[in-house]
Amino acid sequence: MLLVAEGVMDPSPLASPALEVWLASSRGGAILLHPAGTRAPEPAASVALETPPMGMIALVATERLRVLPITRWWTEVSGLPAPPFLLAATGQAALAGLVPILAGEMSATQAREATAGRALVAARQELEETREAMAGVSRVMAHRPPVAPRLVLSGEIGNGSPVTGTARHILGTGLAALAALAVHVTGPGQGGGQLHFRLRGGETDRVAGAWAGPAAALATGWLTLDLPTPTGPLRETAVLEILPEGSGLPGLSRDTRWAGASGDHPLALRA
Repeated sequence: MLLVAEGVMDPSPLASPALEVWLASSRGGAILLHPAGTRAPEPAASVALETPPMGMIALVATERLRVLPITRWWTEVSGLPAPPFLLAATGQAALAGLVPILAGEMSATQAREATAGRALVAARQELEETREAMAGVSRVMAHRPPVAPRLVLSGEIGNGSPVTGTARHILGTGLAALAALAVHVTGPGQGGGQLHFRLRGGETDRVAGAWAGPAAALATGWLTLDLPTPTGPLRETAVLEILPEGSGLPGLSRDTRWAGASGDHPLALRA
């Protein structure tokens, strides 16, 4: 794109299918930009430009003062230098100065294309290396036995009154990489009730696991709540919700170290 200031005679030699020519006309204290071969619009019907037009390669004028407001606005708005100035009285006279500018633009474009091509080749090579590395890791992991879970939380059964209602207990460990939980049931269950458990993230309240135990299947001892797979790298506090439903449900043992206020429910837990 080429911008020709008012006063340059016959800018038509500058136009080509690959180079768009626009004119800068001064009307009522404003500079109006419009395509070559068209009349300058009225200032009231014009739209102010918030940023300089892209692709501008040069400013052509009979004197620098004619484009000084444009170059000043260009630098203030974009923070970049304005396009180079070409001094010419006619479009034909501007061709001599325009040729080296076009050659420089073509050279810069070719350099950018070459850089982009090299970056694309490097990205493809890196992608292929990553794919091969992942395939190698998959082959190794496929023949490696799973790591045995380790105990990170070991509660002790206390003599306090059991938890029999709805409760929400902070486990005292993070939610990441949990494979199973265990609560201690104080006695056998009976009837058609169910004891529901939900493992949640304390910060987002997301559900990481859910279980339901029929009352008739509950017996005295540790009740293990297995997860299908260990939880991912979730940076949250692990919270266990207990939601009894129906009758005939036994209570759950409190931890022997519990010394909280009324309303707290620190369960005897293993994880």
